[in-house]
Amino acid sequence: MTYSTPLPWPPDADAAAARFLTRHYGSARADLDVDFCATPRASVVTGLLALCLQQTDGRNIDAATLWEWGVAARLQGLLAIAHATTGPITTAVATCNHADCGERIELELALENFALTAGESINWRTPLQQQASIRLPTGSDQLAWYAHSRDRRGVDAAWLARRLIMRLDATVPAAGWQLPAAWLAPLGAALDSADPLTALNITAHCPACDAQFEVEVDLEYLLLEDLRRQQRTLLDDIHQIAGSYHWSEADILALPSWRRAGYLSRIHAQSRAHS
Repeated sequence: MTYSTPLPWPPDADAAAARFLTRHYGSARADLDVDFCATPRASVVTGLLALCLQQTDGRNIDAATLWEWGVAARLQGLLAIAHATTGPITTAVATCNHADCGERIELELALENFALTAGESINWRTPLQQQASIRLPTGSDQLAWYAHSRDRRGVDAAWLARRLIMRLDATVPAAGWQLPAAWLAPLGAALDSADPLTALNITAHCPACDAQFEVEVDLEYLLLEDLRRQQRTLLDDIHQIAGSYHWSEADILALPSWRRAGYLSRIHAQSRAHS
């Protein structure tokens, strides 16, 4: 497989079932420009999606469109990129919370198990028995929430929840309407149920004390860390090959993976011979 081969998501989906295509992150010069430390994190995700995703007909997907994708769909795109780049597994580290244990456990997570389809909105019955139409958050909502919370110097979950309410009993809420505080927890639970991967909880088994416990997993963070490590490895590879052969960054990136590995193997063999 070459780095430029577009792959479908979900994995092994045929042309009719694929949602989009992705390429291997690290196969283009622009991939090195991704700043994984940038804030907000949603901006990093949008940048990666715009670089690596394509429509199933091969057309690129622009950043403006990706900002309007739901958070769940954006995570699917990130899963696709990570699967094509670092492989089918990511690893989370958890600590057993059972009394007197504290064992550290590695959880291997198969990315294809998270290939889900999420809707764009839900119907929710409020504590006052009103029928509410709630849209699921998008990348633009994340960006706006980040800016709002930064201005207020703190996270304001009620502000985001109010932003997502489209109708109450088929009526658009008035501009100054405030979300009742008692609604926040049940509405949050409804949103989590509609998008289980954004607030992912996994049941883990501790081999040391035989207890089961719940682990909160930030799947988006894990995938970004996997890709950030890939970028660091790529920079190291470029540094070594450029130092030995004096080729440009673009020329090294254009090499297929097997050729790049072959040159690195020769560099390492030469280094061992001279040590």
